This record gives sequence, C-alpha cells and structure tokens, in this order.
Amino acid sequence: MAIREGERRSRDQLVALYEIGRALNSTLELGEVLTRILDMLLPLFEAEAGSIMLADEDVLTIGAAIGLSSEIISRTRVKRGEGIAGWVAQTGELLLLNGKVTDPRFTHLVERPDEITSSLCAPLRHREQITGVLMLRRSEPSSFTVDQLDFFQSVADQAALAIENARRVEQVERERQKSEAILRSMADGVLVTDANGLIVHANPAALSLFGPDLPDRQLPGLIPNLAYQHILGQVARGRPYESEVRVGPEQLLRVSATALGLAGGSPEGLVLLFHDETERARIERMKSEFLSMVSHELKTPITTIQAFLELLIFREFAPERRRHFLEISLQEGRRLQKLIEDILELARMESGRFRLHKTRCKFTDLVRSVLPGFVERFPLHSFVLEAGAGLPTLEADPMLLTQVLTNLLSNAVKYSPDGGDVRVKVESSGDRLICSVSDQGIGIEKDKIPYIFEKFYRVDNSLTRETGGTGLGLANARYIVESHGGSIWAESEPGRGTTFTVTLPLQTSEV
Repeated sequence: MAIREGERRSRDQLVALYEIGRALNSTLELGEVLTRILDMLLPLFEAEAGSIMLADEDVLTIGAAIGLSSEIISRTRVKRGEGIAGWVAQTGELLLLNGKVTDPRFTHLVERPDEITSSLCAPLRHREQITGVLMLRRSEPSSFTVDQLDFFQSVADQAALAIENARRVEQVERERQKSEAILRSMADGVLVTDANGLIVHANPAALSLFGPDLPDRQLPGLIPNLAYQHILGQVARGRPYESEVRVGPEQLLRVSATALGLAGGSPEGLVLLFHDETERARIERMKSEFLSMVSHELKTPITTIQAFLELLIFREFAPERRRHFLEISLQEGRRLQKLIEDILELARMESGRFRLHKTRCKFTDLVRSVLPGFVERFPLHSFVLEAGAGLPTLEADPMLLTQVLTNLLSNAVKYSPDGGDVRVKVESSGDRLICSVSDQGIGIEKDKIPYIFEKFYRVDNSLTRETGGTGLGLANARYIVESHGGSIWAESEPGRGTTFTVTLPLQTSEV
C-alpha cells in the first residue's frame, strides 16, 4: 500500500513538474514568470506565503512575494551569508525549518512571527551559480515534511531555469531597445536589407531621406544608381564599401555598407549608412564660387588702376583727361576697399570680436540720413519713406543699423535695374519696431530665399553676374540685426519685387 502511495506521489510530482515547466515557458517576461511560480507552488505545497529573492552580486532582494506586506518587500535587503536566505544563497543547501529557529549557523536573523511554524528554502541555481532563493512558509497545525525536499528542489531548479530564460530575454530586449534608441537618435539614415535587397528596417533619418514607405521596398529600385550586387560581392570578401551616390537632381549621399551576417560565405543582407552630404557639397561649391568671385572682384579694380597709372606715367594727357583717369582709379580703389571691409567685417562678426556701441536713437532719423545719398546717385528710382508718428526710441548701435539700411537699399537698387519705387516703411507693433524695404525689381525664386542671408550666396541669374558683388551684404545685415536681438527675413515673387523686413526691440519711452 505504501509502495502504491509512493508511486502515486511520484507520478503526481512528475505531472506537476511538467505542468510547471509548460506554464513557466509560456511567458518570457520576468515579473510574470516570478508571479506565476508562486501562484503554482503555494497550492501545490499547501503553503500560506512565499517569496522569490534574486541575487544582485552579494545582495538578495525580493523579486516577488505572496503573503508579505509591501513594506517588507521594499525594505528587505539580505547579504549573502546572513540570515536564512543569505545562508542558502552562500552554501547552496536545501533547508527545512520547523518551529522556532535558533540554529547558530544563521547570523543576523530577523525574528520570525510566531505564526510561521515551518519553512522550505531552496537555492535557485544556474550553471553552478546561485542566482536566488525560493522560500515557502506554513503556519500551524501542519508542517512541511522531509519527503517534500527532493520535489521542492526539483521545482526550484525548474523555476531557476525559467527565471534565467526570462532574464536572458529581458536582457536581449533591453539591448534591442538600446539599439533602437541609438538608431532613432542617429542623424544619418540606416537601412537594413535582406540578401535580395528587400528593405527590412529603416530608422527615422532614413524615412526622412527617402520617404515613409521604405519597408518592403527593393533597395535597387529605390536607388537605381547604387550598384547593389557589387556591394554584396565586396562586403562578402571582407572589404569595406564606401561611396557617394546622387539621389535626385541635388541630393548627394555618402554610403557606407557592411554585411549583415555571413551564411556560407554570402551576406544575409546589408546594413547601409547614408550621410547627407548635400549641404557640405553646397558649401564647398559656394566656397569655390566665392574664391572665383573674389579673385575676379579683386583683379578687376587692380587691373583698372594699374592700367590708368601706367598711362599717366608713360604718356602725356590733357588735364581734363588726366582727371578723368584719376577719378576712375579712385572709384575702383574705393570698390576694392569696400570688398575688403565687407570680408573683414563679416569675419569680426562671426568670431564675436565686434562690440555694439549702443545709444538711444530714432530709427526714422537713420533712414532720413541714408536716403539722400541714394536719391542723388540713382535718379531712375523713386525713394519713399512711410513712417508713423511718435515711434519709440531704440537702444542700438546707429552706425551698424545704418549699414543694414545701406545694404538693404543697395540690394533694392541693384535688383531693380529698370528703376521704380523703393519704399521704406517704419512702424511699431507691441514692443517691436518693424522696418520693411520693398522694391519693384526682378524678385527671388521661392526655393532660393532660405539661402540669401548666407555668406557668399548670390542668386544665380544674368543680373547678378553683370552687377558683381561678394554676397556678403545680407549676411552682414543678418549678423547686425540678430546681435541687436532682432530678426530679418525676405518675401519675394519673381518679376514683382522683393520686401526685406527687419524687427528690433523697442524702448518703452517715446520721443
């Protein structure tokens, strides 16, 4: 009879182990695994309370518990070797404790409540390392028995395996999230393809470069001039791949590629990194154009001055003719000086080495001081000032703001070669002064407007090629306005003129 009872118990325990293993492996979330272990073990061992303590280096903390207060769970920290759980974690031995615990093996014991009369403690072991402790408790009248120890250790081993699997999956998930966060934060586009060129992953930067419908598209179809098969062959031989590829009429990308694993010597796919070189190429082009333009702008007045001086030295001319030659030379010298001053002024502004010499001033007075010179020099244009009465004063550098006005008016005149109205409107709104300079000239195309305040940028058309210039005037104006806490922008329509608007902070008093 006892043999049959033992066989029945063994069979029930095997079935229980199978069910526990199947249930625990049905989830890979650590918190859920811990809770499920206790939910299954308490009724199986007729326990009233239980806990799973997890080891973090030399300290055990409660990962999950049933029948314990939240306060005990949050404050319990047990060092290896201390208390019952610490002793089990250090020795790896299984414990059955009945009655009051007075065993001298256990140091730093916490007094147990009287109602706890029996405990089972088993180490959670993975690859010869103790990763935690499983504990079950009972109250009177019944106690755990020696016959339950082997089964309890088997259950603990099963639980330890499930916990380790969940931890490993959790770690993989953390690494995946970390990688995803890195990819999301990257400014460069990243595409991952399979061996056939199908895009299986794209980070936000890649979606911004190529559009939102990237996944499940073929890379060769997305970028036809990217030699996909050549890249596969190169990375398969362990050679790095890097090149530049043009996407559309203006966009330039630098491409780097590495193999996504190797199966039988062939890449399972590619990881491609796309760095947008469009802005760099544009700046390089602007630098090249600037050097070409500056060399031309410097060479032209120098050549003119040199030619007239040679004529004056080696030949005799009537006084009127000599004066004419000298006036041309003087004009070209001033042009040369203006070019050099513009370049030096921009360099000072960019480096922060210039200082504002602010005084209280009226902006309309600055406009009125500048306009007469333009009226005299450009008779084809009609200059109109519209200014509200009683405008508040500015705390500003009048010399630099005069330079801004001069640059904007010169720009208006230059790009309205057939004449017409140039209107300067000054008004206030709230705590800002607003000045607009409008012309009736050739205008600016909408896609060029964002670049006109960049240094050395000049709108490419026949008029700009004829009039010359460095492209520094508007860049200087932007630096001056922004250094005053203001802003500047342009609105334009090709063939119908351009309006530049400047806003500046105002003083509260009126004059």
